[in-house]
Amino acid sequence: MGVLRKLTRSIVAGQERSRNGVRQVYRVARALDRSGGVQEINAQVAREIVAARRRFVVREDLVRDGQRWCLPLGEKMPRDVTLSNFEIVDTALKAAGIKAFSVRGLIPTKEVVAVDVKHRAKVLAALADTWRDEPVLIQAVLKGERSKRLELPVSAASMSPGVAGAGVVRVWRYYRSDSGTLLLGPNFACEIEFWSTDKKSGVVRAPRPNVAADILAISDAKLVESTVGDRPYPTAAVFTHRMLEDIAFPIDAVYTWVDGEDPVWRERMLRARAEADGREYHPLAQGDHRFVQRDELKYSLRSVAMYAPWIRHIYLVTDGQCPDWLDRNHPKITLVDHKDIFDDHGVLPVFNSNAIISRLHHIPGLGEHYIYFNDDFFLGRPLTPNQFFTPQGMALVSPSRNRRPFGAAAASDEPHFNLSRNIRALIQQEFGVTISHAIKHTPYPQLRSVHEEMEARFADVYKATVSSRFRHHEDIVADQLFHYYAQAIGKAVPSVLRYDYVNIGDAAEVPRLRRLLNSRDKDVFCLNDAPELGNSTPAEGVVRKILEDYYPVPCEFERR
Repeated sequence: MGVLRKLTRSIVAGQERSRNGVRQVYRVARALDRSGGVQEINAQVAREIVAARRRFVVREDLVRDGQRWCLPLGEKMPRDVTLSNFEIVDTALKAAGIKAFSVRGLIPTKEVVAVDVKHRAKVLAALADTWRDEPVLIQAVLKGERSKRLELPVSAASMSPGVAGAGVVRVWRYYRSDSGTLLLGPNFACEIEFWSTDKKSGVVRAPRPNVAADILAISDAKLVESTVGDRPYPTAAVFTHRMLEDIAFPIDAVYTWVDGEDPVWRERMLRARAEADGREYHPLAQGDHRFVQRDELKYSLRSVAMYAPWIRHIYLVTDGQCPDWLDRNHPKITLVDHKDIFDDHGVLPVFNSNAIISRLHHIPGLGEHYIYFNDDFFLGRPLTPNQFFTPQGMALVSPSRNRRPFGAAAASDEPHFNLSRNIRALIQQEFGVTISHAIKHTPYPQLRSVHEEMEARFADVYKATVSSRFRHHEDIVADQLFHYYAQAIGKAVPSVLRYDYVNIGDAAEVPRLRRLLNSRDKDVFCLNDAPELGNSTPAEGVVRKILEDYYPVPCEFERR
């Protein structure tokens, strides 16, 4: 604390000795001390931190989030924020006449640019001169960094010993949603690396690893034209090469969805149910909980737009329905009717999800690699294609630690047990191995050609399933069959997604849902509506409010 008091006195010595001024600089110094920042600042830096806060406090266009000054997020997606932070760096470098090039870094949510190390002081000065009056922050990035580093206003960059000598610095602005529930910051920054050239040995050196190497021959670092976002920008020649770990094939997404509150659809379903049961139609609902609408599809699509912008195209399979909020003319999304994927229209209308899923590979225009989503699947944070497929095209599947019971399928048993038993029989019959692990409720990576192979190999089973208007205990379902079959033929391997499953039909699960929102540390999660006898259900609107807080920004697929 002696260092802290000494620092505070030195700060106050350069300012008006008002009581409020002393309190303010002491709070700053305490915050710096807690973060270890005392080691990378001096009195001049601390005075500039206080001065910056005074400049920002009068800005009506800024939003305060604790000690952070933020710009309104508006309708920006995370990728937009990254590109906005790149603009900050690019504008400053161009104003100072400093040449730079883009680097393929190891973190896909960030942009990285490289500058000759001899221009480091000039770069920091340019950032400070260009953005002094804006809430732009800078941070030294240390090799093997684990602890949180000090966030400085960019106007203090040249004054900080830690930043002035860093091999890499991170530059960003905070953006906060109107709801206050989404804050985008340094994870979407633009980072500046200071590279050195050794002409004697003919190499250039980066301060840290990238997708190529941190030591390159000068010829590999020759600049060629590339892009950042949609703008031309130079990069080193080596970064234009396709790496072995790069995924070069397109990936689509497929959703199945039904509006169970649609009275026309509901009457059609109940009439078909009565006919299948050999009784007269009456309006009693069956399985109502399976069709409760909370606009899960809207929030799931927002999650894809936010965290998987690399998805090429989205196919939404419905029974002639369309959500009223969906922009059905968006070029990246296609509505697919059941008539488009069922060859035998005589089995329609069909209300058996097993049958519908087993026909998804017949979607016109669907690519070889796609991810199947239920509308209760959500992406929780930025993901990459490599978390769903290998670069060689194999699917990365997600087995559960739970195991399914053995025995024959029976109408009295739970449907998911019967599906596992029927699939187990097929796998054992074909490959002489059995299965026991269940499958996690995560988005399912699929291969269209493998589905075609399975349908040809198990033609009778497929025919029986797709002919069942309602679920039957002898059904199979193709997405789950794929999970095991693709592994057996070497087209899929087990992998791990950080995941959570929450039963939103149980009020006791709501705290878990709130933890998901507050931590945002899961790759994917499933919100399954499965009420249990004796359990209370969440209050109306609770789940929708949490989803709105998690995904507060409307996406490109929504009508304006």
